Amino acid sequence: MGGFHIEMNLPKLLGDWLQGSDWTAALVQANITTPSRVDSAGSYVTRTRYAQQVTAAALYILLNRAYRQYLTHIPDGDNAISFGEWCDMQCAEQPQFKYNIGN
Repeated sequence: MGGFHIEMNLPKLLGDWLQGSDWTAALVQANITTPSRVDSAGSYVTRTRYAQQVTAAALYILLNRAYRQYLTHIPDGDNAISFGEWCDMQCAEQPQFKYNIGN
């Protein structure tokens, strides 16, 4: 198979793998897209590329929301750690976290 055929078949494989993982809910919760737009993404290469970009943006938005929530729980803002340090701390405490930020 050539590169285009692989690109056409990969979304179906990824769609099957992500089935039931609530990734659609994460995209919708981040107010990035609608459920119908994401669910149709596996049908076409262009829509799949769009869904991948939207997924990355949604995860980044949710990551920043989580960091801002962390900041609200720090009584003295001077003791807060930076975003990068917070991500490193989360990766150390929660092994799955590193997959959310692309490490």
